[in-house]
Amino acid sequence: MRKTRFIIPKNFAENGKIYKFSIKNVIEAGLLITADITFFYIMPFPIKAKLYGIIITSMLLGSLGLMGINGMSLSEFIIAYIQHKKNAKVYTAPTSKDKITREKMLIEKKRKKQKLQEKENRKKKHTFTKPNKHYSKEKGATDE
Repeated sequence: MRKTRFIIPKNFAENGKIYKFSIKNVIEAGLLITADITFFYIMPFPIKAKLYGIIITSMLLGSLGLMGINGMSLSEFIIAYIQHKKNAKVYTAPTSKDKITREKMLIEKKRKKQKLQEKENRKKKHTFTKPNKHYSKEKGATDE
């Protein structure tokens, strides 16, 4: 019996895609183009200027909406950018006050660690262990 092999291309039956673009990106591109056309329709330019403006900016905005940025859709990128700006921190060299605060924190950590160690040592002293019958002579055990 002869085996038959079929080669299926990668893009065959990919759900949620129109050509190579995700549905989300297509919708975003459509919204950008619609906003662009509306903007130029409202502006008081001559018809020729409106057409050129719509053609140039719609192509740019449409391709930006379809491709996205860094593998993310445009809306995902904007949300990530806003979250980054909201949570951004500026790191500077520590001042003397910062150094003192850090030293206090480290000393407090060390003190807590020592207290836990002392607590464990006290528990070990109070627990009863059976003596080992097989002492070695080197450790000072006596033969009975």
